[in-house]
Amino acid sequence: MGSIKRGACTCPSGSLPAAEIEQLVVGEARAALTDRALIKQIIEEGRKANAPQLDQEEATRLLAGFEGVWEQLIPREQARVLRLLIEHVEYDSESQSVSVTFRPSGISSLAMLAGPKEAA
Repeated sequence: MGSIKRGACTCPSGSLPAAEIEQLVVGEARAALTDRALIKQIIEEGRKANAPQLDQEEATRLLAGFEGVWEQLIPREQARVLRLLIEHVEYDSESQSVSVTFRPSGISSLAMLAGPKEAA
């Protein structure tokens, strides 16, 4: 964040390839929606943060078709899904690594949106 305020020339790693970072972040989000262990971990963190309650089996069932749906979403909708799931993305210039932190309520919120709509 300091490089943003002081200028890119102060960052030890220089500018980052946006397309590659975006691809990495989207890959992490897609993995989170299909990895049963990661879904379980995120739901447990959500419970600790008083997020909407959803069990692992229900979340896995509701998110099962997400891969096909993702491909059909327009970029604006994909961005909305990512904002719902991801709290922040950090780049560590020393280790040259990117970390993605998910919102504790993200999986539950997305699963509830993806669930069947009840008739009014």
